[in-house]
Amino acid sequence: MKSDDGRELGYGYFYDSKGQAHLSGEDSSSAPDFAVRVAGLSDLEADAAPVELETGEIAFTAGELVSGLSRSAQVGALVFTATIEHVEVEEWSVGPMFDMGSLTVRLDVDPVE
Repeated sequence: MKSDDGRELGYGYFYDSKGQAHLSGEDSSSAPDFAVRVAGLSDLEADAAPVELETGEIAFTAGELVSGLSRSAQVGALVFTATIEHVEVEEWSVGPMFDMGSLTVRLDVDPVE
């Protein structure tokens, strides 16, 4: 994310998983969880001294994934909201797993008010 004057303010990237992913087909994989990794500056003011990015994550497990589920995290001076737009979840012998190719997540970012 950049400010109107082009300064880097933070970023989000997809995705991190703590659980074991499994091949679920010739061209697909499934996983028990994932997290959207995020980072943001602690001060968004143009004249702020350079600071390191603060980092965080927004985590989900396959068993709770449904379209419309949202979670937020404040990281630095930014609030990140991840919303599940689409996902396919199946019950495996090891528990719920989501098809990694089916996952669509929207990430919205706002300054802390």
